[in-house]
Amino acid sequence: MREGLEAYLSRVLGSCRVVGELTRRNGETCVLEVEDATGHVWVAKRHHHRGPWQREVRAYRRWTPALGDQAPALRGADKSTHALVLSKIPGVRARNEPTAHRKAGKLLRTLHESSSARPYPDYAAEAERRLEALLTQAPALFDRSEVDYVRGEVRSLHDLPAPSSVPCHLDYAPRNWLIDDGGTLRVIDFAGAQRHVWVRDLMRMAFSNWWDEPALRDAFLDGYGRRPSAEEFRLLLHSGALTAVSRVVWGAQHGLPQVSEDGRRILARVRAHRPGPAAGW
Repeated sequence: MREGLEAYLSRVLGSCRVVGELTRRNGETCVLEVEDATGHVWVAKRHHHRGPWQREVRAYRRWTPALGDQAPALRGADKSTHALVLSKIPGVRARNEPTAHRKAGKLLRTLHESSSARPYPDYAAEAERRLEALLTQAPALFDRSEVDYVRGEVRSLHDLPAPSSVPCHLDYAPRNWLIDDGGTLRVIDFAGAQRHVWVRDLMRMAFSNWWDEPALRDAFLDGYGRRPSAEEFRLLLHSGALTAVSRVVWGAQHGLPQVSEDGRRILARVRAHRPGPAAGW
């Protein structure tokens, strides 16, 4: 993957050199930091699959311009190699503390409002289809009680009013937030971005960062400027069962036990019905 990416870089940037390797362990994407002949630094990515490449390019063309310099800008994209070149944004990974969460909440609201909300009447049916596909892929990963439980949770989505969709990041968490010396927070990695229900962008944090630190949740939602309604919270909770199954299966398929463990933890927390309205949401 790296060889093809470097070949594309030479066409887009001309003479350049690799100055850093940013690839994560999942093997789905090759990510390089490169310097061009003028000394300008860029981030280059090559996706193994077309889907993430399409999602990322769409996000950078349609939605992230609303974020200004708080997200990377797209320099080039190549359909044949699933490669893209992005501006490198400054900063280091944000600390998991209230100030960062407040800024991240405000930034997420801007992303969600970068395009008009649309009705999403098929959300519940799509969630059911997705769940059944996952259970078919890995039938031995869950016992009967777990399967019955997650099916019941996802089926309960039909009892809620049909939601709306907005542009979502769908991996919105501190690992994808960078903060610079001046305190500006930015967001990276839009490979999962697509139109979805807005509370799905709270999923990563609701069952991890915020679980035992409600001050982080409150700061984030204060920055966002609104809190989930009771029905939206139920949607988040029921959808959490699907996210848990997805994480367990994905981790098993990619040899990443920590991802599967994260899915198991989410499932346990969803079953504990926390955090809920009684916890201050």
